[in-house]
Amino acid sequence: MTFRFDQTYKLMAEEDPRGSITLIAGIPLAEDADVENVDRELNIERQNADHIYRVQLGNQTSLLHFEALTHYRSDWGRAQLDHAILMEQKYRLPVRSCLLLFREKDTPAQIPEIVRRESGDLTQKLKVQIIRLWHRPAAEVLASNSVVLYPWVALMDATVEEQQEAARRLRDAGREGLQMHMALLGALRYGSRESFLERIGRMFLTKEILRDSPMWQEIEDEARAEGLAKGVAEGLAKGVAEGLARGVAEGLAEGRAEGRAEGERRALTTILRRRFGTVPAWAEDRMASAPLETLERWIEQAVVADSVESSLA
Repeated sequence: MTFRFDQTYKLMAEEDPRGSITLIAGIPLAEDADVENVDRELNIERQNADHIYRVQLGNQTSLLHFEALTHYRSDWGRAQLDHAILMEQKYRLPVRSCLLLFREKDTPAQIPEIVRRESGDLTQKLKVQIIRLWHRPAAEVLASNSVVLYPWVALMDATVEEQQEAARRLRDAGREGLQMHMALLGALRYGSRESFLERIGRMFLTKEILRDSPMWQEIEDEARAEGLAKGVAEGLAKGVAEGLARGVAEGLAEGRAEGRAEGERRALTTILRRRFGTVPAWAEDRMASAPLETLERWIEQAVVADSVESSLA
């Protein structure tokens, strides 16, 4: 899973673990079962499972292990098996493993539920529960009144009216971060953010919501400070030769402009890194020379694009 979707999944799964298990994954839990999130890091090489829950019922304790795929990959079983083995070794508890599929497109109708690997005399086998989100009823999520689960409605078996209702509730709750997550998931299902917003009636996720996020503000504030300091320094240096007053004024103006552009570059870099893991050198070079208008356009594309290449198209 890309970093951006990983963050979305973690946020919603950790805030309402019981709802995530019962309503999103469709796995029944006894009413008196205790559920908690546990550390996803599995070994010193920092291999992370997508999500792990510890479930305790009476004196019996087990782990629920989830791996999630935004785009189906035929080699998913290798990581699923590796993570299940590592978490059993770390926690010494029985493991129940699930594969959570985000979208129907390019997903085969038949997926093996047994993952097997053989190496000489060693045989490893894992039974996996396959969960297709587009088969899960969105009505159950809406009936739960769990705000943090509403973004999942974008991927579930939902009517347009149910998706609109989930969007309306998020808007009324003022959870702009969750609104952004729902738009991100909707873009994954319907091909673009624009297509999803047209479907639900453009209820939310304006550019202002993104710009009002703490991450964006932190990036822009830092960039403005750096740009202003640079402008003052360059202005003072220019003032020695061209006249102090004129040099400082021009330097400040240039510094503000560069600070704004630098803020866009930093925001774009952060979005690309969180969505795709790394930013190639060629992409950094393109961003370094791009004008402000192009950077703003790329930011909007990067929120819903499938790759770094399409983000900077």
